Amino acid sequence: MVFKRNLRRLICIGCELIVFGMSVSAFAATGNRDLSLRINQNFNGTWNKTLSVHAWMFEHMNRSMAHFEYYETGIGPRIQFPLPWLAISFFYRQAFSKSDDARWQLEKAPSANIEFRVKARRAVFWNQVRVEYRFRDDWQNVRVKNFLQLSISGPAATPYAAWESFYENRTGSFALQRFFAGISAPLDAHLSTALYVRLDVNTEHSVELYRICVGAKLIFNFALHPE
Repeated sequence: MVFKRNLRRLICIGCELIVFGMSVSAFAATGNRDLSLRINQNFNGTWNKTLSVHAWMFEHMNRSMAHFEYYETGIGPRIQFPLPWLAISFFYRQAFSKSDDARWQLEKAPSANIEFRVKARRAVFWNQVRVEYRFRDDWQNVRVKNFLQLSISGPAATPYAAWESFYENRTGSFALQRFFAGISAPLDAHLSTALYVRLDVNTEHSVELYRICVGAKLIFNFALHPE
Protein backbone atom coordinates (compact mmCIF):
# COMPACT_ATOMS: atom_id res chain seq x y z
CA MET A 1 0.00 0.00 0.00
CA VAL A 2 2.80 2.43 0.94
CA PHE A 3 4.65 1.59 -2.29
CA LYS A 4 1.57 2.27 -4.41
CA ARG A 5 0.92 5.58 -2.66
CA ASN A 6 4.51 6.75 -3.13
CA LEU A 7 4.48 5.61 -6.75
CA ARG A 8 1.34 7.62 -7.38
CA ARG A 9 2.94 10.71 -5.90
CA LEU A 10 6.04 10.24 -8.05
CA ILE A 11 3.84 10.00 -11.14
CA CYS A 12 2.06 13.21 -10.12
CA ILE A 13 5.31 15.08 -9.64
CA GLY A 14 6.57 13.75 -12.97
CA CYS A 15 3.47 15.02 -14.74
CA GLU A 16 3.90 18.44 -13.15
CA LEU A 17 7.53 18.59 -14.26
CA ILE A 18 6.38 17.86 -17.81
CA VAL A 19 3.98 20.81 -17.64
CA PHE A 20 6.81 23.00 -16.37
CA GLY A 21 9.09 21.93 -19.21
CA MET A 22 6.39 22.56 -21.80
CA SER A 23 5.86 26.08 -20.45
CA VAL A 24 9.56 26.92 -20.73
CA SER A 25 9.61 25.54 -24.27
CA ALA A 26 6.57 27.63 -25.15
CA PHE A 27 8.34 30.74 -23.92
CA ALA A 28 11.40 29.97 -26.02
CA ALA A 29 9.18 29.69 -29.10
CA THR A 30 7.47 33.05 -28.61
CA GLY A 31 10.53 35.20 -29.11
CA ASN A 32 10.58 38.54 -27.30
CA ARG A 33 7.96 37.88 -24.59
CA ASP A 34 8.31 38.30 -20.86
CA LEU A 35 8.64 35.17 -18.76
CA SER A 36 7.35 35.45 -15.20
CA LEU A 37 7.02 33.22 -12.15
CA ARG A 38 4.13 33.14 -9.69
CA ILE A 39 4.18 31.23 -6.40
CA ASN A 40 0.77 30.70 -4.75
CA GLN A 41 -0.08 29.65 -1.21
CA ASN A 42 -3.80 28.89 -0.70
CA PHE A 43 -5.52 28.09 2.60
CA ASN A 44 -9.02 26.59 2.71
CA GLY A 45 -10.67 26.26 6.10
CA THR A 46 -14.01 24.45 6.31
CA TRP A 47 -16.46 25.17 9.14
CA ASN A 48 -19.32 23.02 7.86
CA LYS A 49 -21.00 22.09 4.57
CA THR A 50 -22.27 25.64 4.15
CA LEU A 51 -19.50 27.93 5.39
CA SER A 52 -15.79 27.99 4.66
CA VAL A 53 -13.02 30.57 4.77
CA HIS A 54 -10.44 31.03 2.03
CA ALA A 55 -7.16 32.93 2.21
CA TRP A 56 -4.26 33.26 -0.16
CA MET A 57 -1.02 34.99 -0.85
CA PHE A 58 1.26 34.92 -3.85
CA GLU A 59 4.50 36.38 -5.07
CA HIS A 60 5.17 37.38 -8.69
CA MET A 61 8.53 37.75 -10.41
CA ASN A 62 8.64 39.43 -13.83
CA ARG A 63 11.25 40.18 -16.47
CA SER A 64 12.62 36.68 -16.97
CA MET A 65 11.78 35.75 -13.35
CA ALA A 66 14.53 38.07 -12.12
CA HIS A 67 12.57 40.96 -10.53
CA PHE A 68 10.16 40.68 -7.62
CA GLU A 69 7.47 43.22 -8.55
CA TYR A 70 4.11 42.08 -7.13
CA TYR A 71 2.75 40.62 -3.92
CA GLU A 72 -0.86 39.94 -2.97
CA THR A 73 -2.77 38.59 0.00
CA GLY A 74 -6.50 38.14 0.58
CA ILE A 75 -9.14 36.48 2.72
CA GLY A 76 -12.90 36.00 2.85
CA PRO A 77 -15.85 33.69 3.52
CA ARG A 78 -17.52 31.37 1.04
CA ILE A 79 -21.15 30.24 1.38
CA GLN A 80 -22.31 27.05 -0.33
CA PHE A 81 -26.03 26.97 -1.08
CA PRO A 82 -28.11 23.78 -0.76
CA LEU A 83 -28.00 23.66 -4.54
CA PRO A 84 -24.66 21.90 -5.18
CA TRP A 85 -23.91 24.03 -8.24
CA LEU A 86 -24.22 27.47 -6.59
CA ALA A 87 -22.06 29.39 -4.10
CA ILE A 88 -21.18 32.98 -3.24
CA SER A 89 -18.09 34.48 -1.63
CA PHE A 90 -16.82 37.83 -0.40
CA PHE A 91 -13.14 38.69 -0.37
CA TYR A 92 -10.83 41.50 0.60
CA ARG A 93 -7.36 41.65 -0.89
CA GLN A 94 -4.32 43.90 -0.75
CA ALA A 95 -1.71 44.03 -3.47
CA PHE A 96 1.71 45.65 -3.53
CA SER A 97 3.17 46.42 -6.96
CA LYS A 98 6.42 48.09 -7.94
CA SER A 99 6.10 51.10 -10.25
CA ASP A 100 8.47 52.06 -13.05
CA ASP A 101 10.42 54.28 -10.66
CA ALA A 102 10.85 51.36 -8.21
CA ARG A 103 8.30 52.61 -5.66
CA TRP A 104 5.94 50.12 -4.00
CA GLN A 105 2.26 51.01 -4.37
CA LEU A 106 -0.62 49.60 -2.30
CA GLU A 107 -3.91 48.60 -3.93
CA LYS A 108 -6.99 47.49 -1.96
CA ALA A 109 -9.95 45.61 -3.40
CA PRO A 110 -13.10 44.25 -1.75
CA SER A 111 -15.09 41.93 -4.02
CA ALA A 112 -18.29 39.91 -4.34
CA ASN A 113 -18.30 36.62 -6.25
CA ILE A 114 -20.83 34.13 -7.55
CA GLU A 115 -19.73 30.59 -8.43
CA PHE A 116 -21.30 27.89 -10.58
CA ARG A 117 -20.11 24.28 -10.54
CA VAL A 118 -21.34 21.45 -12.77
CA LYS A 119 -19.99 17.91 -12.60
CA ALA A 120 -20.36 15.34 -15.37
CA ARG A 121 -18.65 12.07 -14.45
CA ARG A 122 -14.94 12.92 -14.13
CA ALA A 123 -15.27 16.38 -15.69
CA VAL A 124 -15.97 19.47 -13.58
CA PHE A 125 -16.93 22.86 -15.03
CA TRP A 126 -16.36 25.73 -12.60
CA ASN A 127 -17.24 29.36 -13.31
CA GLN A 128 -16.60 32.33 -11.03
CA VAL A 129 -17.79 35.87 -11.76
CA ARG A 130 -16.14 38.52 -9.58
CA VAL A 131 -16.99 42.21 -9.21
CA GLU A 132 -14.35 44.13 -7.30
CA TYR A 133 -13.72 47.74 -6.38
CA ARG A 134 -10.01 48.47 -6.72
CA PHE A 135 -8.55 51.64 -5.25
CA ARG A 136 -5.29 53.38 -4.38
CA ASP A 137 -4.68 56.84 -2.95
CA ASP A 138 -4.73 58.41 -6.43
CA TRP A 139 -6.78 55.92 -8.46
CA GLN A 140 -9.94 53.78 -8.43
CA ASN A 141 -11.63 51.33 -10.75
CA VAL A 142 -14.37 48.72 -10.90
CA ARG A 143 -13.31 45.43 -12.49
CA VAL A 144 -15.41 42.46 -13.56
CA LYS A 145 -13.54 39.18 -13.86
CA ASN A 146 -14.88 35.95 -15.31
CA PHE A 147 -12.97 32.72 -14.68
CA LEU A 148 -14.02 29.49 -16.40
CA GLN A 149 -12.24 26.19 -15.71
CA LEU A 150 -12.59 22.63 -16.96
CA SER A 151 -10.88 19.89 -14.96
CA ILE A 152 -10.86 16.12 -15.43
CA SER A 153 -10.06 14.08 -12.35
CA GLY A 154 -7.80 11.05 -12.64
CA PRO A 155 -6.58 8.35 -10.26
CA ALA A 156 -3.43 10.30 -9.37
CA ALA A 157 -3.73 13.81 -10.79
CA THR A 158 -6.19 16.32 -12.24
CA PRO A 159 -5.34 18.15 -15.46
CA TYR A 160 -7.21 21.37 -16.15
CA ALA A 161 -7.59 24.24 -18.60
CA ALA A 162 -9.02 27.68 -17.87
CA TRP A 163 -9.86 31.06 -19.38
CA GLU A 164 -9.90 34.32 -17.43
CA SER A 165 -11.32 37.57 -18.83
CA PHE A 166 -11.09 41.05 -17.31
CA TYR A 167 -13.45 43.96 -18.00
CA GLU A 168 -12.13 47.32 -16.77
CA ASN A 169 -14.79 49.94 -16.15
CA ARG A 170 -12.16 52.68 -16.14
CA THR A 171 -11.36 52.09 -19.81
CA GLY A 172 -14.66 50.49 -20.84
CA SER A 173 -12.92 47.52 -22.42
CA PHE A 174 -12.02 43.85 -22.03
CA ALA A 175 -8.40 44.70 -21.39
CA LEU A 176 -6.88 41.32 -20.57
CA GLN A 177 -7.42 37.65 -21.40
CA ARG A 178 -5.57 34.82 -19.70
CA PHE A 179 -5.36 31.18 -20.75
CA PHE A 180 -4.22 28.42 -18.39
CA ALA A 181 -3.14 24.79 -18.70
CA GLY A 182 -1.98 22.86 -15.67
CA ILE A 183 -2.17 19.81 -13.47
CA SER A 184 -2.84 19.37 -9.75
CA ALA A 185 -2.23 16.43 -7.45
CA PRO A 186 -2.83 15.64 -3.76
CA LEU A 187 0.15 14.99 -1.53
CA ASP A 188 -1.94 13.90 1.47
CA ALA A 189 -5.39 14.53 2.94
CA HIS A 190 -4.61 18.16 3.75
CA LEU A 191 -2.06 19.26 1.17
CA SER A 192 -2.05 19.38 -2.62
CA THR A 193 0.16 20.98 -5.24
CA ALA A 194 -0.21 22.25 -8.79
CA LEU A 195 1.87 23.57 -11.66
CA TYR A 196 0.52 25.54 -14.60
CA VAL A 197 1.44 27.76 -17.50
CA ARG A 198 -0.51 30.95 -18.20
CA LEU A 199 -0.63 33.07 -21.36
CA ASP A 200 -1.43 36.77 -20.84
CA VAL A 201 -3.00 38.47 -23.86
CA ASN A 202 -3.57 42.23 -23.97
CA THR A 203 -6.84 42.96 -25.82
CA GLU A 204 -7.47 46.59 -24.84
CA HIS A 205 -6.48 48.07 -28.22
CA SER A 206 -5.15 45.10 -30.17
CA VAL A 207 -4.43 41.41 -29.55
CA GLU A 208 -0.91 40.92 -28.18
CA LEU A 209 0.62 38.03 -26.27
CA TYR A 210 2.95 39.88 -23.93
CA ARG A 211 3.69 37.47 -21.08
CA ILE A 212 4.03 33.77 -20.29
CA CYS A 213 3.74 32.93 -16.62
CA VAL A 214 4.86 29.73 -14.96
CA GLY A 215 2.97 29.11 -11.73
CA ALA A 216 3.29 26.78 -8.75
CA LYS A 217 0.72 26.29 -5.98
CA LEU A 218 0.60 24.80 -2.52
CA ILE A 219 -2.97 24.30 -1.27
CA PHE A 220 -3.66 23.64 2.43
CA ASN A 221 -7.06 22.23 3.44
CA PHE A 222 -8.13 21.99 7.07
CA ALA A 223 -11.19 21.91 9.31
CA LEU A 224 -12.07 24.99 11.37
CA HIS A 225 -14.61 23.11 13.47
CA PRO A 226 -13.58 19.45 13.74
CA GLU A 227 -16.39 17.18 14.91
